[in-house]
Amino acid sequence: MTAPFQLTVFDSSYSRRGIVNRPLSISGAVRVGAPGELTFSAPMDDRRMPALLADGARVRLDYRYDEDSDFEPIYSGVVEEITGAAQLKGGSRRFSVYDDWAAVFNDWLGIPNPTGTQDQQGDDAAYLTYTGPAETVLKQHVAAARTRLGDSLTIPATAGRGPSVSVAVRMHPLADRLFPTISSNDLIVRVLQLDNVRTLVVDEPTIRTRELTQESGIVTAAELLIAPPKITRAILGAGGEGEARLFRFKVRSDWETQFKIRRERFIDARDVAIADANRETILEQRWQDALAENGPRASVSAVLAETKRWRFGKTYRLGDQVAIRPANSDALADYVREVRFDWTTSGRSIVPIVGEWSESATDKLWRAVSRSMRAQRIEQGSR
Repeated sequence: MTAPFQLTVFDSSYSRRGIVNRPLSISGAVRVGAPGELTFSAPMDDRRMPALLADGARVRLDYRYDEDSDFEPIYSGVVEEITGAAQLKGGSRRFSVYDDWAAVFNDWLGIPNPTGTQDQQGDDAAYLTYTGPAETVLKQHVAAARTRLGDSLTIPATAGRGPSVSVAVRMHPLADRLFPTISSNDLIVRVLQLDNVRTLVVDEPTIRTRELTQESGIVTAAELLIAPPKITRAILGAGGEGEARLFRFKVRSDWETQFKIRRERFIDARDVAIADANRETILEQRWQDALAENGPRASVSAVLAETKRWRFGKTYRLGDQVAIRPANSDALADYVREVRFDWTTSGRSIVPIVGEWSESATDKLWRAVSRSMRAQRIEQGSR
């Protein structure tokens, strides 16, 4: 069977150098809202070895779900690490590729004045703030950093997708402020080399309505998790210092009633000027961000197996929402956060991972997971 993966090599100027002819192994993962991984090995006599060993070599991984489908890019980045035996002839080399997502969102900083000098960045209260649809805010921050750094990245025009958000940066890696304020539930954000240029790719999740069960052979493992909120009330402090500051008190009384707790936090919003016409909107957004990050935790985490009818690239993609039905429960919806892959000349493995404990969940999901866990306890107690 023809390999489902294809490795294409580019030089540091993004010019195509050709395909790795005889890869020995390919493994890694693609993820939503986090850097992926890619390692592969090839024999020393592969025609692309000189290009792979050159400084700044780049690799793109393409995937197709069967021999009749087209290859599509799923990962790209620069060769970062090369390992292998020191013999001059024969043997192989193993390559690790640094994700283009990480090269943008982990390695680029957002600064208060992207067009200013080091002496024009303002005091401790100076932030660069954009407010608007999530996709627009994301692209504004990335574009500001790209222009300042002079790096190569194509940013398509925004379609204004996603909820309204406000994101402020001050010497932060972009990922630290953009995510999870811009949730992977709303937008799938990738950085991929398309043709001879890196491109910021933003999509919305597709909702898959087919329910996945263990009986179907697709769900091979699942875990349900619940926990109360880490915060139920907050004091937000806007602009200034000392007496010049303005404070707002926020409470989620329904959570305090439901969970019988009071957990208070201070949210420092000194970057929000008291005279800002959007002050109350921005402070409310900070409160909602804190609730999203620290609210009741509920998750269904599952490992899925590929079948002829359920296949990566054909019936689902990274970031899609899927429905999983555990025993004695309603179907629980969550997202394909990660797809792990492993290929050798002996065969392949594609493992999608749905859900993760670090994600906050909606009240609906919390109740559904809670019902499922209670049902399991009742069933076990009746045996």
